[in-house]
Amino acid sequence: NKSSWKRRWFVLLEGWRLLYFKSENESKAIGNVDVCPDRTQLKFSGGRHPSHAVTFDIVTPGRTYVIECERTEEAHEWMSALGGGVLVLGGDSDEEGDDDEFIER
Repeated sequence: NKSSWKRRWFVLLEGWRLLYFKSENESKAIGNVDVCPDRTQLKFSGGRHPSHAVTFDIVTPGRTYVIECERTEEAHEWMSALGGGVLVLGGDSDEEGDDDEFIER
């Protein structure tokens, strides 16, 4: 349900730490995600989530974060920045006969 989604501002730090804030103007993070390559996967999910045209998933052992971007290019930029060592899964596994593409970075 799109009404339950919350807009967040993300900052990627060295040491595989992704911080998120309520807005760009906030100075205190409201949460963080450990995106360590040994424990994290990324998956471009495209329009798989209803009402969300450009999304990708950050899959950690404890939670899956669905990230929505305004443009496809923005999603690819984030995935590239996060993908320096993270296993990136591509494709849409919901389509029959479509295998995920695994890329080790």
